[in-house]
Amino acid sequence: HRIAEKSFAGECHGRAFRPLPDNSSSTIYSQMRLLVLTLCHASAALHPTSGLPLPMSKESLDESKGEMCELMKLEEGKEGFVDALNHQRSAGKFDMGQRGEDEIKDLAFEALGEGLKLFFDSCSPSDEKDVRRAKNAIMLSQSMYRTVAGSKSCPEKVFLSRRNSSQIVERLGREYLKDLICGHNFFRKSAFWDNLLNWCVDEQLTRAQSKPWYMLPKEERNEAILQVNNTVFSMCASLAHSMLELGCSFEEGESFVNRMASAYDIEGEKKSMLMGFI
Repeated sequence: HRIAEKSFAGECHGRAFRPLPDNSSSTIYSQMRLLVLTLCHASAALHPTSGLPLPMSKESLDESKGEMCELMKLEEGKEGFVDALNHQRSAGKFDMGQRGEDEIKDLAFEALGEGLKLFFDSCSPSDEKDVRRAKNAIMLSQSMYRTVAGSKSCPEKVFLSRRNSSQIVERLGREYLKDLICGHNFFRKSAFWDNLLNWCVDEQLTRAQSKPWYMLPKEERNEAILQVNNTVFSMCASLAHSMLELGCSFEEGESFVNRMASAYDIEGEKKSMLMGFI
């Protein structure tokens, strides 16, 4: 991570984060990464000697938002956006400051939220690359946050009612990027969740199995079938929970579980257990 950060500092040595006049795929990708990291650091440039972020103005922040909006229309821009957020997470930089402490940092955090909305606006629920990117973007939005003043001594309690249970959750005084995109129309598209589960199951099974299932002996094939069922069950439960977190209704969650249970022959007690997660 330190090597990556030094490389990033060297690339931006002494200049503002402005896109280069080049429309090549690699440059579009790099431009978007720089713009997102600009907002993550709430800085307009890096100091030429120390490599530390320099203060950003409202004008340069508005320019960054406009450029991000344009680049998000391109495939390489979407890829660069997600990869830049992942760079922050990989470097352990989850905390983006305290709300209300610095106006520019507040605006930068909100700009990243707007960037996520633009990202999901541009995603197709049936495109495999977009499904993969959207999965990563959701995960990253659940990781990056800003703290809320006064939360440590008096944490806010939120009451969540569910059809089969109720739960009191103590918020840890954090506002996540996820909170800014909750309820986005993209999450109401059933095709996305269906394709996401299928993609996740395929990915996990590809890692776990050295041979295609039809080349396995009968005993190993039965084990493979059981593994598929267990993988589908765990992924289905996880995604149903994510749907509710992202603003989907209980009915939409139940519909998703019913579709996947039917597609993967999950019946009886296991299906009832899945419904219990909603």
